[in-house]
Amino acid sequence: MIDAMPDYQILLSFVGNRDPFPVNETEDGPLLALLVERGFDAIYLVLSSPDYLERARTLEAILGQRGVRTSISLISLELDSVVDYEEIFSKLHSALLQVVERNVFRRPRYHILLDPGTPQMQTCWFLLARSNLFPATLLQGIPPKFNHGKYRVREIDFKASVLPVMVSPERDTCVAEDHATYGDEKTSRGSCSGDQPAGLPVIVAEAPAMREVLETARQVAKYDVTVLIRGETGTGKSLLARYVHDHSGRSKQPFLPVNCGAIPRELAESELFGHGAGAFTGAERERLGYFRAADGGTIFLDEVAELSAEIQAKLLRVIESGRFIPMGKDAETATSVRLLAATHQDLRELVRTGKFRRDLFERLNQAELTLPPLRERDGEIDRLVEEFLSRWNGKYGEARRLDADLLEAVRNYSWPGNIRELENAIFRACSTCPTESVGARYLPPEVTRPPSAATPAALPTLDFDPDRGVDLATLKLVFEKRYVDAALACTGGNKERAASLLGMDGAALRKALRERLA
Repeated sequence: MIDAMPDYQILLSFVGNRDPFPVNETEDGPLLALLVERGFDAIYLVLSSPDYLERARTLEAILGQRGVRTSISLISLELDSVVDYEEIFSKLHSALLQVVERNVFRRPRYHILLDPGTPQMQTCWFLLARSNLFPATLLQGIPPKFNHGKYRVREIDFKASVLPVMVSPERDTCVAEDHATYGDEKTSRGSCSGDQPAGLPVIVAEAPAMREVLETARQVAKYDVTVLIRGETGTGKSLLARYVHDHSGRSKQPFLPVNCGAIPRELAESELFGHGAGAFTGAERERLGYFRAADGGTIFLDEVAELSAEIQAKLLRVIESGRFIPMGKDAETATSVRLLAATHQDLRELVRTGKFRRDLFERLNQAELTLPPLRERDGEIDRLVEEFLSRWNGKYGEARRLDADLLEAVRNYSWPGNIRELENAIFRACSTCPTESVGARYLPPEVTRPPSAATPAALPTLDFDPDRGVDLATLKLVFEKRYVDAALACTGGNKERAASLLGMDGAALRKALRERLA
């Protein structure tokens, strides 16, 4: 008699803020504690956003150190909201169809650890498991401090009659039907091991300039070259970076976006390249850093011009050799990542003034993609407005429609904040209007203000007396003041949008305003 093939034990879980270790605690986090205690044949970790990639990779490294060699696959959902039941349930269900598909020739027995994640995530696990949409054993970890000093995992036992079966109990039939419903449209499915995540904004490319950008992006995506993405604030640089990744040979591996402008300068080296335990005060445990977390995939450095000269030098070495030394360590670490970078600043000008390394600029700029501003994308405003309105109605179950005066206003405005500003304007109008029909009065005031209100006063004439000369510094300040005032008037006092309109960054605008007050 031939023994029956054993069940293939599979664990699924979100990665939470207490993984792999809770902050300022010595005990293992929920996932680490379970995986040290109980073995599985395969592990699928669900990431609610790319922010949890480093935690997942750190968990994998620690498990290896403790002798746990189970393969780990990552599912990236990229949730807009971690408390939106409908979004979590829909994206999670779609992603799980892919898990089932990958294990269709095994005898899988699924287990779900409930502990990590928000209450809404935990509720969605319950609903999927107990409705038989995704039959699984639910697990709850009991930390040592609540169980006489020893970790314990228990299976949550429900009687089969607690909830009715909502789909056919024949799992293969159910999965086949659901999969046919979803088809191959990646925008409607979850992301497994780096697939296109659900919920990413659609790239609208009806204007010839945008179509050309996407054609070039698809071409350079084939090759493992660095890509520099340029464009004004709000033009969609991060979305284009994701587009390049999804069309590359690394598309099944992680995509990790990093906003360099949001990293404190004193922490940049640790965040990017990691550190050893004890490398500095407060570094109680080793940290992988973003480059090791994204190993095998793509790392996208947004606002790369914000990096200090010291970090620029280290980044150059990583690009050239694929190696670096984490803080507080002696041994080099190797990493294989594709590097994409973006900035709204003029890197060539920063190189000329000595604020950015020329050699690093040349290595980042093996291929260059420049996104046109919205004002140069003829015919796309209507399509983008339609997309934003559809997204709003779908999220909130409403049937909003836009009045003709609103559409005329958005077509006539210059949109210095580009697509992001347009999206915010539509969402603001929908959120503040009490009726289904949304008029122009609910748009931000700068959008509906007549263009003449933002026209700067006439510049001084260029009379030049060869005997007396001219105070050029004063004239420059007068020129700058008038255009700064005009930009602030155009954007309703929003300094970041005014800076974008003037072709400068926010710091430069704030400096100009301070000099006027000095």
